[in-house]
Amino acid sequence: MKKTKKINKYRILVSILTILFIVGCSEDFLKPKPLSFITTEAGLTDANSMYATLAYSTVRIRNHYMDGTFAPPMFTENLFSEVMVDGTSDKTFPARDMNRLVIPDGVLTDGSYNRIGHNWEYAYLGIKSASIVISNIDQATYYKNEQEKNAVLGTAYFHRAFWYYLLTHQFGDVPFINKQISEPKLDFYSTKREVILEQIKKDMEFAVEWVPENVSKGMVSKAACYHLLIKIYLSLSEFDNAIASSSKIINGGRYELMRERFGVDKDDETRNVIWDLHQATNKTLPENKEEIFSVIDRYGLPDNLPSGAAFMYVFGTFWGGATILTPSGQRGTSDAVGNEIPQVEIYGRGVAKGRTTNYSSRYIWDDLND
Repeated sequence: MKKTKKINKYRILVSILTILFIVGCSEDFLKPKPLSFITTEAGLTDANSMYATLAYSTVRIRNHYMDGTFAPPMFTENLFSEVMVDGTSDKTFPARDMNRLVIPDGVLTDGSYNRIGHNWEYAYLGIKSASIVISNIDQATYYKNEQEKNAVLGTAYFHRAFWYYLLTHQFGDVPFINKQISEPKLDFYSTKREVILEQIKKDMEFAVEWVPENVSKGMVSKAACYHLLIKIYLSLSEFDNAIASSSKIINGGRYELMRERFGVDKDDETRNVIWDLHQATNKTLPENKEEIFSVIDRYGLPDNLPSGAAFMYVFGTFWGGATILTPSGQRGTSDAVGNEIPQVEIYGRGVAKGRTTNYSSRYIWDDLND
């Protein structure tokens, strides 16, 4: 009886193995059968998905000017130019020890607040999103018309040109990436600065023809494209083209210098139009005829900067201490609130991490004409 049970167990085991063998031979049931694939081509189906991809570059543009730190990347850009010099005097932060402090790490540390590496890295991240759109512009099948497709392409050209304009002025010759990189690549070589400028000039000449003027705030407009093209023309010493392009904006009827009060404090008679222009809530109002392109950051919006722009802190004057004295020897400035001369309330409390050079603030200006 026991022998029979043992034989039956063997027969069952052999039967199961036979079935598995037959199933395995007829169909590989272990092979995955995904219902769909998430690829770049599958995700970029229409203009909205293209613009969503370019939004990554828009965030990088915002972070270039304000990233929630006390040393935004554009601070470094100005610090290593003729515009500005380091305004601090302590030994910890100034970028004066070239070997120790001027390094391309891009990380804010106790030893360095320059953003050289950050400028390089994040520029190529912005270029990456633009290259994805440019390389896949023909993949989308739901454009309303050819004009919408060209508007998307022109906007992508703007984003790529924006970052290459910065890179070529910060570093000179840099690698030019003109298409999406979809596999590991190590053989990058620098392209001549002038060659890159010529290419992005060509791209922006296309963009100004197709990018619309009436766009939502935060998006790239035709005027923004013209403005970037002007800067590229100037870089190539094409001054007549720069004048012609700037005239398109100035004489277009949409933009002009603000002369009348507007915005949240327009009924406050103690303020003026310059005050109105510098209020955050007024920047993107339809009444503001000076606004051409804005990167928007607001409290309460997703991915906002909790600490804000910090411009006033970085570039504003430090009113404390007893550095500036009156003729009678009294303190001439104060950062206290409620003083007879409310310097902090009017101008803000800064620490002057950077200050303008005499060249940029004095020598190039003619008081009679400028």
